[in-house]
Amino acid sequence: MRSNQIVVAFAAALLLGGVSSACAQVPAPPPPYPAAAQGGRPAVPVAPYPGLAQPMMPAPPIGPASPVPQAPAPGTTPSAAGSVQLYLLNPDGDVDGLLLADGTVVKFPPHLSSALAAVVKPGMSVSVVGFWGAITPYGRALHATSITNTATGQTVIDQPPATPPVPPFMRRLARGSLTVSGTVARFLVNPPGDVDGLVLTNGEEVRFPPHLGQTVVTALGGQAGMLVTVSGSGTRNAFGTAVEADSMVVGNQTIPLR
Repeated sequence: MRSNQIVVAFAAALLLGGVSSACAQVPAPPPPYPAAAQGGRPAVPVAPYPGLAQPMMPAPPIGPASPVPQAPAPGTTPSAAGSVQLYLLNPDGDVDGLLLADGTVVKFPPHLSSALAAVVKPGMSVSVVGFWGAITPYGRALHATSITNTATGQTVIDQPPATPPVPPFMRRLARGSLTVSGTVARFLVNPPGDVDGLVLTNGEEVRFPPHLGQTVVTALGGQAGMLVTVSGSGTRNAFGTAVEADSMVVGNQTIPLR
């Protein structure tokens, strides 16, 4: 019995001795700051972790997102200026431009018809900013980006419609059969330079597809002053009269335009 106790005690002593020896082999971490420097000089503090020796600079604050840049407003230098002779209408009765007294055709989107008519009326002076079209023997068109009433300073700017426009086939349902007669006062041109309409001396307007413009010009001998009768579909309203031509009679000749 006593011999067994001696064996257990001896084994426990060996185990404790091994643990103490292992602990003795682990080096103690150096102090973060030495007590003194060599040569008796004051110790210089040394950071315990060299990677963090320099103080970390705080990250710059993140500001609000920059606003989405908006398209610049049209310039203030007018491309054209003059007195408004009459509204230009499409066959649906919308104001889609102006005819100035000097013959300049000013084109503007028809969905802004009400806005334009509220700011500008025939007889008023306007300044127009936009892009000039081709020069033709029958005049020149200006695609307007803004139209300003020079007396009031009110401006209408070309911008997309706020709501989806009514499809063209539905707009045509509001038209009626229409016939106009009179003497041709002026050819109308679009920005590419095609003849796409006529203005009669009584102010009534005739519209037709641009690809038929040369047919009309040839039938009229290339000049105004001819008497015509035009039948088609169109609108009469407070802004004027406009008809999309199905046919035009010049003298004894009937010209199909549909």
